[in-house]
Order: sequence, then structure tokens, then C-alpha cells
Amino acid sequence: MSAIASMSAEMQREFEADALRWLRRRLLWCCAIFGGFLVITTIATGIYAATKVPPEAHRAAWISVSLSALTAIIFLAPIPYVLRTRDVIPRNRLIWIVTGMICAAGFLKLAQFPFLRDVQRAMPEFQSDLPAGTQWMISMTVLHFLTSLLIPWTPREAIRPLIPVLVVNAVGVTIVDSAPILFKLGVVVFMCVIAVPGTLVAWLRHSRFRNRFHLRAMSDRFNEISQDLTAARRIHESILPRPVHHGPIRFDYRYEPMREIGGDYVHAHVTPDAATIVIIDVTGHGIGAAIAVNRLHAELIHQFAADPTVKPGRLLAVLNASLHSLAIHSMFATAICIRVDTLTNSLAWASAGHPPAFLRAADASIRSLESTAIVLGACDATDFDPDEQVTPFHAGDIAIAYTDGALEARNQQGKMLGIAGLERHLAGVESPACPNPGDWCASVLQMVDSYRVGPVQDDTLIVEISRPF
Repeated sequence: MSAIASMSAEMQREFEADALRWLRRRLLWCCAIFGGFLVITTIATGIYAATKVPPEAHRAAWISVSLSALTAIIFLAPIPYVLRTRDVIPRNRLIWIVTGMICAAGFLKLAQFPFLRDVQRAMPEFQSDLPAGTQWMISMTVLHFLTSLLIPWTPREAIRPLIPVLVVNAVGVTIVDSAPILFKLGVVVFMCVIAVPGTLVAWLRHSRFRNRFHLRAMSDRFNEISQDLTAARRIHESILPRPVHHGPIRFDYRYEPMREIGGDYVHAHVTPDAATIVIIDVTGHGIGAAIAVNRLHAELIHQFAADPTVKPGRLLAVLNASLHSLAIHSMFATAICIRVDTLTNSLAWASAGHPPAFLRAADASIRSLESTAIVLGACDATDFDPDEQVTPFHAGDIAIAYTDGALEARNQQGKMLGIAGLERHLAGVESPACPNPGDWCASVLQMVDSYRVGPVQDDTLIVEISRPF
């Protein structure tokens, strides 16, 4: 039952409902097949008893036929009850119906043996050398095996109807049967073999049904989750900003999520004289990280609506307070806020544990914008100090920010690209090679992809902010 144990409560209920429907259908088939077969054999036996059995054995023959007819009635009787209560009958009641049918059939078979022996004495050609107990054990083994082929019950449920029958038969064999005592003891010992074939079939059928259901349920859940992720990705992409390719400040980015949705996010608030860019990398991947991103996105929208000139340090403090409430769920984030002001020719930034951004000046010199605070969510507002910094930012300068997916790309030897590798690439590219907005982040992403060997291990976001001449 390990597969079922791994199911959710909803899947468990679906499994039980499917198993109940299957059991109900098969119970009807079992009753119809066994009952129909017994009706046919009872009629045939009755005709034979009326025409072939000697008069001195008529009474025993007709009692035996009557017992067969009663067995047929026992198998046919549950059909109208099951059909009438199709939507409300519980599984345990269905199993008790099967249990009762097998027990009744076993007891009636035992009751037939004395009368069958009387018939056999009158008709020597039908006498059997097998003791009554052995004949009964064979017939019950066949009945239990055939029932297990039809009824989809568990091994424990399959053993249940044999317990009272085995006890009664063991007593009967040891007291009534005329076989030697050692043989009778052997029959009693090996009566447990009756349960083996049917129980094995029950185990195989139940295991196959359980695994088949589990596979189908997992496939259905996977399809549902895939559809949800596709919808979530559309929503996630809808909150990403449009690139800005015209004006005194240009902005563009490239984003490659590891999964359908990820925890990397960029927010841009651009005015004619200034632009504020926020890059966030939430821990983890998938839906949990995306939910945290949406929460931070809403907070950013609120802050810029209240104050379009809000400073990077203030933004980080607000984001930290918002994410700190999720720290109990081990949800943290790194972030960098960059504000470019063309009136003061400056770039202000505050970074919460984020990989250093790079400022590439017009003369191709490189300066790193290091982290100024600890990661978002790790401490409360009283202990969080964004420590905003300012540096010159003139026409022809470019700022490149990114998430750690770019740094963690590994080559064939397992070596990560790292901050130094990214800085070497930025220093080695000549400015004329990247004249258009977006070419810098495209160049960095292409370099990362060419360096990486193997599957992507993390979300990758590259952002560029530039001032054209």
C-alpha cells in the first residue's frame, strides 16, 4: 500500500471510489456467472436424477439437487440488491456479500457429501477414491480461485471467507471422514493451501489496479499542474516590464527561467529624467518563488504610485519588511535597486546580498556595484540597513545586472563561470560591437549559454541600463 500512502487525501478518495465501482461491477458478473452456471448444472443434474439414478438413491439425489439449487439462489440473490443500491452500498458490505456466498457454498458443499456417497453406492461407476475432505478442498480451491479472478478484492479480504469454512471442515474431516488418521491430519494441515491461489491472484490484481490508478492519477495531476504552470507563466510574464529603447535612458533584459515559472524578476519605473530598476531573485524555483515575486511586485507598484522618486534604499527596506513575514517558510531573496538620474548624472544603488552589478563606463573601464545589505527577509526592519550608495553615470555608460543563474553556469570540467568570468567578458567586448539597446544583455546571455555544459540549473536574468550619447 506504499503507493496509496503517497497519495493525497483527494486521490485516496478517488482511488476508493474507482475501486468500489470496479468491485460492484465484478460482483454482479460473479453472481451472474456462478448463479447461471449452477442453475444450468442443477437442471441437468435433476434431469439425470429423474432418469438415470436408481430408485433407492432417488431421495439422496434429489436432496443433493436441492442443495445445488439453494447454492444457485444464494449466488443470484444479491443481484437485485446491488442493482437497487448502486450509489450507496459501501465496499465492506459488498465484501461481506461475497464472503457470505463463499461460506454458504462451502457449507452446502459439505452437506452434499453424505448424499453424494449414497448415490455413488447405488451407482458404483461414479464412485471416487478421493476422501470427502479432499474432494471438498479441491472444489473450494477452485471456487475461491475463480472468485478471485472475478472479484477485485485485497488479499486480506480474500482470506476472510475461508476462515469459518476451514474451521468447520477441519472438524468435519477429523470426525467424519473414514480415511486414516495420518491422512486426515495431513488434510487439515494442508487445507491452508486453499487460500494460496486465490489470495495470490487477489494480490496481483489489486496491485496492478493500484499501480494503474496511481499512474493515471499522477498523469492527470501532471497535466493539471502543467496547465496551471502555463497559466501562471502567462501571468508572471505579464508583470515583467517592457524594454525601453528610446529616450535618454535605455533599458532591456533577457530572462530564461529554469522551469515554467521562476523566482527571478525585474521591475522598471522610467521617467524622462530618471529610471529605477529593481532586480529580485527569490530563493527556490517554481510556484512558491513566483508567488513571492507577485507579492513583491504588488509592493513595488504601491511604492512607485505613492512616490515615483522613491530611493533605492527605501525600496529595499520596504521589500525586506514585506518578505520578512515569509521567513518562517524559509523564503528569502536577493535584490538590487538601481536609480539612474540624468539631471545629476548619477547612479544610486542598494543591494541586498545580490551578486555585484557592473558599471561599464564609456572609456571601457569596469566598476562593480557591490552588495550593501544582507538578503531580504533575513532580519526585521529595525536591523535592516540598505546603505544606499551613489556613483557617477554619464552618457555612454552602461550598467549590467544579473541573477546568480549566470554565475553558476558550469563548463565541461565543472568550473563555474563566476563573477570574474562575467567581468572578463564585459571588459573584453568593444563598444561598437554592441550599438543597439539589448545587445549587451544578449551578448552576456549568449556567452553564458556557450560556457554552460549540461542542463540549466537556475533561472537566469540579465539586465542592462544605458545612457546613449
